[in-house]
Amino acid sequence: MNLTNLQWLLLDNNNFSGKIEDGLSEAKSLYFLDISNNGLSGHIPDWIGNLSYLGVLLMSNNFLEGSIPVQLNNYGNLQILDVSKNRLLGSMTSSFNLSSAHHLYLHNNQFNGKIPSALLKSSQLITLDLRYNNFSGSIPHWINESSSLRILLLRGNNLEGHLPKQLCQLRDLSIMDISDNKYEAYRGTILSSMTGLDLSCNELTGDIPPEIGNLQELRALNFSHNFLSGSIPRGFSNLSMIESLDLSHNKLSGQIPSQLTELHFLSNFNLSYNNLSGPTPNAGQFANFDERNYRGNPGLCGPTINKNCTGVLDSPTTKSGNRAEEDESAIDMDNLQTFDKRNYRGNPGLCGPTINKNCTGALDSPTTGSSNRAEDESVVDMVSYNNLFGPIPSTGQFATFDETNYKANPDLCGPTIKKSCSSKLAVSLATSSGEAEEGEYAWRL
Repeated sequence: MNLTNLQWLLLDNNNFSGKIEDGLSEAKSLYFLDISNNGLSGHIPDWIGNLSYLGVLLMSNNFLEGSIPVQLNNYGNLQILDVSKNRLLGSMTSSFNLSSAHHLYLHNNQFNGKIPSALLKSSQLITLDLRYNNFSGSIPHWINESSSLRILLLRGNNLEGHLPKQLCQLRDLSIMDISDNKYEAYRGTILSSMTGLDLSCNELTGDIPPEIGNLQELRALNFSHNFLSGSIPRGFSNLSMIESLDLSHNKLSGQIPSQLTELHFLSNFNLSYNNLSGPTPNAGQFANFDERNYRGNPGLCGPTINKNCTGVLDSPTTKSGNRAEEDESAIDMDNLQTFDKRNYRGNPGLCGPTINKNCTGALDSPTTGSSNRAEDESVVDMVSYNNLFGPIPSTGQFATFDETNYKANPDLCGPTIKKSCSSKLAVSLATSSGEAEEGEYAWRL
């Protein structure tokens, strides 16, 4: 077959398997080749580098292995290269260039070593996607100031060190994802055109740079699962376009700035598991949030989380204004009068009038005490955040409980939590001896 005049060849989304043979090696005029989403295996053949007119090469989602042929550097017209979701591996030599490429998709492979500096020297590159590989070291500092780079995706590698300040000179950069790496700090000036910034699951420490508040085009910001401390910058109220803000699982302290109620497009918001204190905002978009957005911050209060603020603002976490100067383990006995049983959940050995539990014999282990669980409300509170399912008991002491006792068990049902029980759930509780009796919890294993 004479393929010398063939320019476009689309073989994607089939069930082709086996190695790539040399049948196309004579297609010298080929510009567009798409063999993605098949079951092709083996190495990328060297002869592909001889197709001098090739502008688009799509080979993603196969079982290709080995390294990228150095012959690909011969391309002077290649604009799009997609070899993602294969089994390619090895380090990319410093000679790896592809200076003409506009979009490079190398994600979900097993490439390792350092990121070739030539990639970031290119003035033509618009998209660089290296996610989920084994790249190590730091991001190259040799970044072309006249770069056209708009999307930089480095998530899920082993990168570390400091982010190069040259990134801040990329005025066209709109999306940068370096989450799931080993970065310890973010230092830099304003990335004024940034619309999405994900630095989650790193090892970032210290305060959040207040300059982040100047990224007024930002739609999504994720700093979760780091070790950030200090307070939430008030300047975040300048993020007028922000729709998603996740600062959860850090060590942030202080109060939530009331100015954040000026964020009128905020729909996804998470401050869980920090050391925040004081009242939660309840105006604007914040009226739509509930206790799920603030979990793991025992010093917070307000109607949003059903906790009275009376006396809370005088607690040790905010009283001095500098928590680091005090003993964080100290207890203000006067303020304990404002607490209730919700502050002590999951501690079955506690007793006293605050949690409506008589201390007589309370020092006995709950495993050796009364066999009737309904007599110990603190034990019932412990069923939250499990995988229980089926109807909730509603007689005896259980009639006094509400949905706060059964949080985060999405398959529980019953009038107590205002959720109707379907027949499917009833069937799932059936045992070899018949239907489960009321009061019997079902555990999903």
